[in-house]
Amino acid sequence: MKRKPKKSLYTRRPQANSNSVKAGGESAPSQQAGFSLIEVTTAAFVMVVVFLGAFAGMTQTYSTLERIRNQSRANQIIQSEMEDLRLKNWGQLQQILGQHTAQAETEFSDEYGNRYSCVREVLPHQRDPETCEWEQLRLVVTISWSDQRHQSHRRNVETLFTKEGINDYFTRVVAP
Repeated sequence: MKRKPKKSLYTRRPQANSNSVKAGGESAPSQQAGFSLIEVTTAAFVMVVVFLGAFAGMTQTYSTLERIRNQSRANQIIQSEMEDLRLKNWGQLQQILGQHTAQAETEFSDEYGNRYSCVREVLPHQRDPETCEWEQLRLVVTISWSDQRHQSHRRNVETLFTKEGINDYFTRVVAP
């Protein structure tokens, strides 16, 4: 009993020699003329995945950068408003008790002022038990804004201002 040789599924076709010449002087076409359709499709798919990943990364980076810029601007506005309140003396702060919308009066307001809304509050905090006069005021600066996705954000900072405290002493005695 003679065994038949097994046929391989992956047999190579004989390649024509590129130096071979047909009758009539023409060269024979090569069997490996280019890439197969599957190879081209796979390469295109890989390139699309790489470009989409790069685009998604750039979009996320831009979004993060814009969010950080907005937070930085909000912090600058809060700091500016808080410093403005701290430079006032006790009498000036008592005159502006309550809640007030703050208007930025700088170059900043021309470019970004309409995107941010700032409210500052000067509220009574603690009374002197003997005289029943306010001893401390609570200063609150709140800023709110909307980002490019129209999501609302809000930040606030609070501090206490004490009558005849260090800030009041500085504005009454040292500064004049």
